[in-house]
Amino acid sequence: MADSSKRNRPDSLPLICWGALLVAPALLMVEYCTQLWRLDQYQYFPVLVIAVGILFYSRWSGAVTLPATWTAWLLLAVGVLSTILASIYWSPWFGCVSFLFIFGAFLSSCEGHSGGDWGMLSLWPASWMLLRLPLNLDYQLTNWLQLNTANISSHILDRLEIPHRLTGSVFYLANGPLFVEAACSGVQSLFSVMFCAFLLVVWLHRSPILLPLYAAAGILWAGIMNIVRVTSIAVAQEWWRVDLSHGWRHEVLGYICLLTAILMLLSTDRFLRVIFYPVPTDRDVERRVNPLQNAWNKLLESMRTEGESAGRVVPKVVQQPNRKFVGAVVAAFVCLMLIPEIVFAVAAWSHKAGVRRVAAWQASPDLLENKIPGVEILEHSESTDSTNPALGQSSHMWVLRNNGLVSRVVVSQHSEVHDLCTCYGANGWQIKRREVLNDAADNGAEDWDCIHADFVNSETVFGYLMFSTLDGQGQPVRLRTRSLSDYFLSRVDRGSQPWQFGFDGDTANVQLWTTSDTPLDAQQIQSLETLHRHIRQVIRTSISKGD
Repeated sequence: MADSSKRNRPDSLPLICWGALLVAPALLMVEYCTQLWRLDQYQYFPVLVIAVGILFYSRWSGAVTLPATWTAWLLLAVGVLSTILASIYWSPWFGCVSFLFIFGAFLSSCEGHSGGDWGMLSLWPASWMLLRLPLNLDYQLTNWLQLNTANISSHILDRLEIPHRLTGSVFYLANGPLFVEAACSGVQSLFSVMFCAFLLVVWLHRSPILLPLYAAAGILWAGIMNIVRVTSIAVAQEWWRVDLSHGWRHEVLGYICLLTAILMLLSTDRFLRVIFYPVPTDRDVERRVNPLQNAWNKLLESMRTEGESAGRVVPKVVQQPNRKFVGAVVAAFVCLMLIPEIVFAVAAWSHKAGVRRVAAWQASPDLLENKIPGVEILEHSESTDSTNPALGQSSHMWVLRNNGLVSRVVVSQHSEVHDLCTCYGANGWQIKRREVLNDAADNGAEDWDCIHADFVNSETVFGYLMFSTLDGQGQPVRLRTRSLSDYFLSRVDRGSQPWQFGFDGDTANVQLWTTSDTPLDAQQIQSLETLHRHIRQVIRTSISKGD
C-alpha cells in the first residue's frame, strides 16, 4: 500500500468540484441501493464499495485535476445528462449509470502510482459490478444456469445410484423434495463470483480487454460450484439424513463453495497469463519492427510480470484549464442535476409513503366463491414463508374448473415486476408464443397490459399462461414487449406512474395457468381470457379495499 505521507497535497478546488459532482446523484443512488439490497444476488455491493475504496486509496498519489482531457469531459457530460434524465423519469437504475460515468470521469482526472496507460481509470471496470444487468439478463442468465445445474446434478446422482426424479428444477428424492435454488441465491451467487473475477482483474493489474474472459470464468466456476452444492445437499440428505439445505450448515456450504470458486479464479488467472503472455523480442536477430507484435505486447503488458507496474508513478502531463471557467461549469452542472432530482424525489417518495405494501394483503379462501358464473372452486392453498422464490413473499392459489378445463389461479406477491414466462421457462417449459395485449378494464376507465403465452414441455403437454400485474394500490402495471427499445424504456420510462416500473415497489401477479394434452381451440382460449379478466378484477377490488 502506498505511503500516505508521500502523497501530494491535493488542491482544494478540484476536490470540491468533484465531490459536488459525485454527490449530485445521491438521492437516486440511495433509492437504487435500497432496492438493490432487497435482491439476494446483489448483496455483495457494500463489499464492492469498500474494496474499490481501498484500491483507490492505495494507488492514488493525492493529485487530482479539474476535468481537462477529452475523456474526462466526455464521461462527465454523459453522466450529467444521464442524471437529468434519470431524475425526470425517476429511474434509480439509470441514476446508477450516471453515477458510474461521473465516477469514471473523476478517476480519469486522478494521478496514481500504478495502473499502466489506464492510470486510475483501471479501477473503473470493477465499479460497474454495482449496476444490475439490464434487459432482465440477470434473470435469464441465472435461470439458464439453474436449469443446467439441475440437469448436470441429475446425471451425477444417477452415477451415484441415488433414486430421484427431476421436474424442472425440483428433485423428488426418497426423503422429500429438494428445490434447486436459483443460481443467484445466497453467498455463492453467480454475481458474487463475477464480482470476485472483476476485482481480481483490477487487483492484479490485468488488461481490461481480458474482462470478458474473466467474466466467462466467473460464470463457469459459479456453475460448477452450484453443481457441487446441489449434489452435496442431495447426497447428504439421502445417505446420511443430514439437512444441508437450511440453517448454518447451508451457510457454511455456501462459503466453502465461494472460497473454492475464488481459488479456481486465481488458478484461471495463472492459465490466462500463460496464453496471453507478451511475445518476447529476439534481440539477437536483426529484423523489422512487427506492428502486430508491438500492439499485442502493448495491450498485454500487465501480464508480463505480476505487479510489475506497482510503485511506478505514471507520468501525467495535463494542461490546467481556466479554474474560474471550469468551476462555473461544474456549479452549473451540479444545479442542473440537483433541481430535477430533488423535485422528482420528493414527488416519488411522498407518494410511496402513503402506499400500502402489497405483501400485507391476505386473501380469504372463499374470495372467488360465487364471484364468477359457471366456475367451480376445487381447492385453495397459500404460502407465506417465502421458501419458494417463484411464489414470492406471499401467494395464494386456487384450483378451479371452467367449461371442462381445470386451471390454476395464482396471486404471487413480489418486490418487483416479474416476467412469469421466464419462471416457467426455468421449470422446463419451452415458450412457443408470447405477446403483450392491451386489455380494456371492466369499467372502461383504463387499460391493462396482459401477457399471453403458449408453452410445451418434453412430455408434449401444452401450457397456457395469462397474467397481469398490480401495484400496491391495486392499479394496473404497464408491461412491455421483448423488443430492445421496450426493454430499455421499461427501465427509464415513468409513464403516468413511475413507481410501477423496474423493481421500485411491491407487486402482485395475477396469473391463470392451464395445461392440456391437446392444443386448445379458439373458443376455449377466449373463455380463458374472459375468466382471467373477471378474476383479476376481483383480486384488484380486494387489494384496493384491503380485504
